[in-house]
Amino acid sequence: MNKKELQDIVRSIDAAEKRRQKQNKPTPYYEYSPAAVKKLRKRCGVTQPRFALLIGVNLVTVQNWEQGKRKPSTAANALLRVLDKHPEAVIDAIHHRAYEKYGPI
Repeated sequence: MNKKELQDIVRSIDAAEKRRQKQNKPTPYYEYSPAAVKKLRKRCGVTQPRFALLIGVNLVTVQNWEQGKRKPSTAANALLRVLDKHPEAVIDAIHHRAYEKYGPI
């Protein structure tokens, strides 16, 4: 093996290590666990059907999240985080149509 081949191998190893380190970084968003989804819903003071209506998802989706059968997607996690921190923003953005159809949630 000549010097150039050895340098190529070392560069490949360095590149692989950098890729591995990037993959092990924590996710940039908050992940809601089944218990956290249920806690958030209860804090909002609504039933599962009303919660589903409030955030614009299917009732079965909320049930699956709370039972741990499925995890909220990245987008759903972001929506739950906004609801957690600024509920009025979610109500203003999503709830207005449900309010017109069903009344107060």
